[in-house]
Amino acid sequence: MKRLIFLAAALWLLLLPAHGEQLSSALHETLDSLSLSAWEGAWERAFPEGQGLREAVMELAEGKITLDGAGVLKSLGDSLLGEVKKSLYRLAALMMPAVFFGILQRMRASFQKKSLGDALEAACFLMLAGVLARDMGEHAALAKQAISSMADLMQALFPLLL
Repeated sequence: MKRLIFLAAALWLLLLPAHGEQLSSALHETLDSLSLSAWEGAWERAFPEGQGLREAVMELAEGKITLDGAGVLKSLGDSLLGEVKKSLYRLAALMMPAVFFGILQRMRASFQKKSLGDALEAACFLMLAGVLARDMGEHAALAKQAISSMADLMQALFPLLL
């Protein structure tokens, strides 16, 4: 008897028209109900030339874009290569006055006046100090941005965790 009732209920449900909603409309409603301003800000800073966060989530959910390991590793590798190039530029800017200073130290005896050698050494040290001060300012700004981004991320995550 139980089987007969179950079978009749299953057949009745099969005959009813489906009134399910599509994934895109449900996802739109879900995204609209969430406060994603901090996430969108972080997304815009990370991908300034790309599409918005909502569009990326929609395309990912609909299968228009896929995330594969090779693509993610290639993107990380390109990012790492860019940072290495920036570091090489900074290293060259730091090494040039240092090498010039070393050459001046070797040639110090050939200068007629001691004051000229001292002035050139001071100029090399000022160049080194300038490069180091510029790098320190850039690193301080980067640290400030990183801390601000972490705080924004935590503020965005907190309502979702409750």
